[in-house]
Amino acid sequence: MTAIASPTRLSALSRALLVDAAGSGATGLLLAAGNGALAEPLGIPSGWLLGLGVFMLAYAAELLVVARMLPRTAGWVRWFAIGNTGWVLASVGAVVLGAWDLTGLGVAFVLAQAAAVAGFVAMQVRAASTA
Repeated sequence: MTAIASPTRLSALSRALLVDAAGSGATGLLLAAGNGALAEPLGIPSGWLLGLGVFMLAYAAELLVVARMLPRTAGWVRWFAIGNTGWVLASVGAVVLGAWDLTGLGVAFVLAQAAAVAGFVAMQVRAASTA
């Protein structure tokens, strides 16, 4: 990936980062603000929900900063894709390995957000490979 991006590529990179920021920020806000109310229905301890929510809010802020600094930060997109892939694997692992005593709704929530993040990975990889 080059440091200078074409206008089309810049637009795709910006879009990929901004969509990820919106999804991560919204989910982070939901988890951070609603951790107490969501703990029992999801089967995830409220402390975990709060911590994950705060992490996601910080991550969303980082995405916004990097998107604003494009094209200088175009190389970062691959790192976001790698991190997001790790998030997907950890989410699926949490369900499969029984990290928490997830309810049916909790399983659906964890897998749905993993699927959304996998979509962010696809957008980021596609944007990074577009010339």
